[in-house]
Amino acid sequence: MTARRPLTPLETLLQSRSQVPWWLYLLLALLSGLLLHWLGYRFWQGSVPATGGTLLHGFTLVGQVLLPLALLCAAVADLFNRLSRRRRVSRLQQEASPDHLLQQLSRQDVRALVLWALQAEGLLLQNGCAADGGILLRQGEEDVVLDLTCWRAPHLRRADLLALRERMTKQGVDGGLLVCHGRIDADAWTLARRSGIRLIDRRLLQQWLCASVSRTAPQP
Repeated sequence: MTARRPLTPLETLLQSRSQVPWWLYLLLALLSGLLLHWLGYRFWQGSVPATGGTLLHGFTLVGQVLLPLALLCAAVADLFNRLSRRRRVSRLQQEASPDHLLQQLSRQDVRALVLWALQAEGLLLQNGCAADGGILLRQGEEDVVLDLTCWRAPHLRRADLLALRERMTKQGVDGGLLVCHGRIDADAWTLARRSGIRLIDRRLLQQWLCASVSRTAPQP
């Protein structure tokens, strides 16, 4: 194994810089400015041309401006980088959230997801479809119609439930399933229970989506 090259002082400084909090740069800028100002004053008081005091005084005058300015720039850069990393992490977490993934699904994707989850519950897809385009399912001796027309609706209306109940009566099915990603109020839940309609809301869709993603994810 090749021996690892020791780090130079400059490399050590650059690596340790990423571990220094931004507020420490501000503190160092203040302290260095005060210290160099004090040193410049002392050198000016005891300056003798033969001893080089005037030259040291000039260095401290320049240093008390440049060094704090450099530290302030480092503090601003470090704070900006930290905020940028935080925004990137927040964006990645949001993009990986079930709600964000659900927004990206098409109607066909939602249909496949719902059928996959219902099949695990014993609901099997029947050949063909209902006269109005609904999806026919069967569980034992019971026929159920699946309705996806409201899945993108921002709010489930009472009229949507009544329309599905009317179709169930005309087709002679035993129950209905209605998928809605939007808001469902208490009145809609009550009407759905009385009409024999099972509502598949956003929370349930997110659970099914997480289960499908975890099942299809490659194992390490």
